[in-house]
Amino acid sequence: MQEPRIAYKDLLSQKRYLLVLLVNTFANFGFMMFQVGFFWLVYDMTKGLEQSAFIAGGMILGASSPYLIFGLIGGVYADRLNKKKIIVISNLVSALILTGVPILYMSDLLTVWHVALSAFGVVSLRCFYSPAIRSLVPQVLPSEYWPAGNSVFQILSQLSKTISPALGGVLIAQYSAMSVYVVFLLLLLFSALLIFPLRIRAAVQLDKRVSVYKDIKETFIFMSTIKPLFWTIMLFGAVLLFQTGIERLGLPIVSDTEWEMGPEGFGIILATFGVGNIIGAVWLGKIKMKSYTHYIYTGWALWGSAIALVGLSPWLALALIFALIAGIAEAMNDLPMVLMIQRFTPENRLGKVFSVWSTVAFVGESGSSLLAGMIIGMAGLHAAFVVLWLSLVLIGLAGFILTREAVIREKAV
Repeated sequence: MQEPRIAYKDLLSQKRYLLVLLVNTFANFGFMMFQVGFFWLVYDMTKGLEQSAFIAGGMILGASSPYLIFGLIGGVYADRLNKKKIIVISNLVSALILTGVPILYMSDLLTVWHVALSAFGVVSLRCFYSPAIRSLVPQVLPSEYWPAGNSVFQILSQLSKTISPALGGVLIAQYSAMSVYVVFLLLLLFSALLIFPLRIRAAVQLDKRVSVYKDIKETFIFMSTIKPLFWTIMLFGAVLLFQTGIERLGLPIVSDTEWEMGPEGFGIILATFGVGNIIGAVWLGKIKMKSYTHYIYTGWALWGSAIALVGLSPWLALALIFALIAGIAEAMNDLPMVLMIQRFTPENRLGKVFSVWSTVAFVGESGSSLLAGMIIGMAGLHAAFVVLWLSLVLIGLAGFILTREAVIREKAV
């Protein structure tokens, strides 16, 4: 018997899912806005210092380091503890940490070290919040709703990435960076109160004598038995290693020198990426995928090709067409990856596998700017986009080769 098709409007009947969706949307929107405030404060407070760029870069890198330190550990505890409690506690403690920044600012005692330490604390708690809320979705939504439900998660996340930084910039310009901190604080408190009434089943009881290290090790062993899952997550780090840095360093140069549009052109391209991503998420949420990996690996090749063509385009109008395609291709990685993790991972490992994915992504992104700078410096800007093109095509091809003899057959959603 054929499964009934789930439309987006059918999600309105899933009240518990809608509650989780709202909580995540408010928290994500505030976090994206907070990042703008943090980056601006670091810049503003270090610009008069000697070696200001080095100090600012170190502060930003230090604030991102929790992803590497706590990324995998957060997944372990997301599987061991009550997910709702993790979400509530992480949001409330984050709000408490953020409260100190405006108080110190009004007392004229705020230093860049206070700003950096508060960001370190907030990001550390995000390492526990993110796998908890991601792995909560399968608990509040029947499996036949997963494609549509995860698609909406991705759409709202992309909208947050697009809208909240702009709103944060407006608030900083009109008032001060403290206004962004206060808004994020209030959104965290509201999201904690919003999810508090949600009833979820208790976490799967695990042997508490198992150490965190052994739990993480066993997760990697589990992943290695499912080749599509293991190789897709590992190769994704290589994708970001080549893609992220060249996009962030190369496209501003192209916008300034080729299109003569400066930061405005770069902003338009980023906004078009977001529009394409939303279109891709809506499309993927409506179709029945026979193979997650086929969409992902094809998406990588298309993503690299489209971004390269954006960078090689002599006119902004032509670049916008390729940017739209690049956004759709990026969605071909995101949504199928989430569905594959949810489909193949047991509940007691779901948080850890999501954490492995985010940690691998962070490692790839961390090295990407350095690699991009080397490639652009040695081979030139246009050659760097060609390297990006070829790299993502080859990584996608490697994915097909490494998983072609997988024992497990991916189920259609």
